[in-house]
Amino acid sequence: MKIPYKHSIRLFLLIGLFLAGCTNDSVTAPAEESTNTKAITLFQEYTNLTEAVLDGEEEVGLSYTSNGWTSSNEAPIDQHATNQLMTGLVQLTGTKVEPSEAETLLKETAFLTATLVNGDKEEKTLQFIENKNGKIFAIDQEDTVYQVTDFPIEGEQFSSIMIQKPIELAGEELTEIEYATKDTQFVLNQETTLSEVETAPFISGWFFHSDLQTEFSVEYNQMQQVLASLTTLKGKKAETVDTKAFSSPVQIDLSGKGKQETILIGSNVESTEYTYVKKESDGSVYQVPNVLIEQLSFEPSKLVDNFIALLPLTAVESIEIQAEGEKTVIEAEHEVVDGEEDELEIASDIFVNGKQVNTDSFRKSYQHLAMLSYEEELKDYRVPEEEVEGEISVLYTFKDNGNLLTNHLRFVPYEDGKYAVVKNDTAEFTTSVSQLETMLQQVALLTEQ
Repeated sequence: MKIPYKHSIRLFLLIGLFLAGCTNDSVTAPAEESTNTKAITLFQEYTNLTEAVLDGEEEVGLSYTSNGWTSSNEAPIDQHATNQLMTGLVQLTGTKVEPSEAETLLKETAFLTATLVNGDKEEKTLQFIENKNGKIFAIDQEDTVYQVTDFPIEGEQFSSIMIQKPIELAGEELTEIEYATKDTQFVLNQETTLSEVETAPFISGWFFHSDLQTEFSVEYNQMQQVLASLTTLKGKKAETVDTKAFSSPVQIDLSGKGKQETILIGSNVESTEYTYVKKESDGSVYQVPNVLIEQLSFEPSKLVDNFIALLPLTAVESIEIQAEGEKTVIEAEHEVVDGEEDELEIASDIFVNGKQVNTDSFRKSYQHLAMLSYEEELKDYRVPEEEVEGEISVLYTFKDNGNLLTNHLRFVPYEDGKYAVVKNDTAEFTTSVSQLETMLQQVALLTEQ
């Protein structure tokens, strides 16, 4: 499993605006450029929807009444799914495309045409196309082209399936997900052996378990997408099924509160944009739109928070760093104090090699320690018993519910540009030289204060 370095520190840039005297002619071009690059709401006056016609793989007319949405074909629909789709369309924004680029895009075939009608009987139609790079564009009735973002996935392969009720699996409150292919197997659940302090920075409450000893939290947004894709999966029952459809399936075992289900993801339905999905509990087989199947391709490298030792500073007692023959000792003293609006806060005094340093400055440097992350999986690596030349050592001492715990990290030279990461005698991943060099530079700055 390859886990790419995740940049998690947001940088905020302040851009100064300088105004100078100029003629009217000189400001014309910049003003037009600003207008073209400004995002606008494509269905600006359509929050009060009464009707909609969506023409994708099939045409579906929708009307909104006091009882909710109804379909022109009188088929039962899922009110939540329909509201979600219509909200996604109404909130779409786009930036105008230059005429030279628009000319080519206007020749493309639309995958969806959406006509919305508001309470004032005003009507607007947009056609949606996708270019070869997967970017989506909207074309209005005046042939003006806009590049859009955050297009609702249900609209990418629209049919009546997208607004029907989801396939009944293991309920909405999933507690465990086991995912297996011929090459990959892992479990997602809410169990962990990590201490409370070690899990504090992670908010999803879910953890990734595999044949590796290293334990990971699942990144919050990724986990929300996983849960949504499994609890809103839609498809139409297959009348006939190819006998080879499930010869090499992806298997997903789901556990909910008192419910269990196993689904098998098979091969594509011949000559269509659908994939066979089988419910093991009753043997029923569905044809599921491929845009929804793509959401079930769970990649471990994208799922996890891959930090090596992300510890809250308020829990840290000391950090000992040994590198290049020098030892740096960081010690922290914490005190509970009254904060704003009578709320209690933790104030920290930081000492580097016995000398107190500015706490705010230290926090900026500490980020480079806390954000150290794994990069690639190690294969058949034997942890050296003795210290290796060029090795970097970081020893954390921290408190968890009154107990004093330690995390010992060894960064051992491995290959060009890489260090093997040994965490508490377990070595399963590498990290980069550049990460460690930046961290050490920040530590060096602290000793100069």
